Amino acid sequence: MLAIRSQRLIDGTGRPTVGPATVLVDGERIVAVGRTQDVPIPPGVEAIDLGDETLLPGLIDGHGHLVITHDDPRTTLEQVQDPEPIKYLRAVRHVRRKLLSGITTLRDMAEHNFMDAHMRDGIERGYIPGPRLITAGKGIRTSHGHGVMGTPCDGVDAVRAAVRENLHMGAAFIKIYITDGLFRVYASQGVSHARARTIPCYMSEAEIRAAVDEAGRLGRRVAAHAMGGEGLNLGLEAGIATVEHGWFLDERNVELMVQHGVYLVGTVGLLAMPSKLADVEEQRRREENIQRIKAVVRECQWRAIEAGVKYVLGSDDAGIGLMAEVRLLSEFGMAPMDLILAGTRHAAEACGQADTIGTLEPGKLADIISVRGDPLRRVEVLGDVHLVLKAGQRYDTRLSPH
Repeated sequence: MLAIRSQRLIDGTGRPTVGPATVLVDGERIVAVGRTQDVPIPPGVEAIDLGDETLLPGLIDGHGHLVITHDDPRTTLEQVQDPEPIKYLRAVRHVRRKLLSGITTLRDMAEHNFMDAHMRDGIERGYIPGPRLITAGKGIRTSHGHGVMGTPCDGVDAVRAAVRENLHMGAAFIKIYITDGLFRVYASQGVSHARARTIPCYMSEAEIRAAVDEAGRLGRRVAAHAMGGEGLNLGLEAGIATVEHGWFLDERNVELMVQHGVYLVGTVGLLAMPSKLADVEEQRRREENIQRIKAVVRECQWRAIEAGVKYVLGSDDAGIGLMAEVRLLSEFGMAPMDLILAGTRHAAEACGQADTIGTLEPGKLADIISVRGDPLRRVEVLGDVHLVLKAGQRYDTRLSPH
């Protein structure tokens, strides 16, 4: 058993801060959590006193990739074209750094050749340290559509076959690419709300429904890359569970998201890393458009948040942790507690894992981190992680961040 004490605790449920606080861990699970005076520590139990720090649930990255790293100067396309052994070596370093940033669970949004499944198995067997991986297998796209991480599938039969192959490899959800991607959006001049109605939709309604139906027969849900517009409406009406990006949501998109309880994984941290979204020739155009695009994305996504759509943090690997998105969402006006919920409880719900992770409650897995300071006063301290426990195992004292 292990007891962890700190000046304050935010449990991820949305309840107010508790403090001074203690969490009691037995093996992989939390057995007690609350005010220190209410959580007695049994004799002989090791106690860690973190002083003026804040305990939080382990963070959940709702949208990441293993082979894309922010500190590689090359584009995403160049990185994914590396030889397979190089991609695995980069991924091993990447997941270690993710874990040390406080991310104890990562929903991987598709890789080539089932790399996510193999990395998941390696982490679970203890070969390498890293976050718990929730995998999709191969992304599903059309041959003429967006999705550098996807596999071309044309027609209902091909989509069903791809879903079945992913499920055979242990996929916890299915990733589909419905609309155009970030590259063209970022390179566009004169971005406006009207663009949401003209974003190309590459998957047919029948293909989208086939993916949702085939996944649903084994209790799996579908995450959809979609920027907005009519293509997204097809996905929402078909039963997708999460919208990935959703940068240009219109009124009908939001209405359907609320109606169906769909989560928004906004990945807006990418707006701070334009080099990952277009080639060098577009540099000047990107810089000219950056503030305009931010304003439009904020307005479109804020409409969804104010309507009651639950937001989930997702890096899309704009940095090791989630701070690129946290900083921009804070700039947009999101409150610190809502940011924390987006990286904990709401993310766990979107991943279908709310019964085991996302909050500090008895019976949940002991995914626990601490940050140096109070994130409700200064949200930036979410990037200053100290303690890292995943399923009761401590990692911050035995892993190098390099």
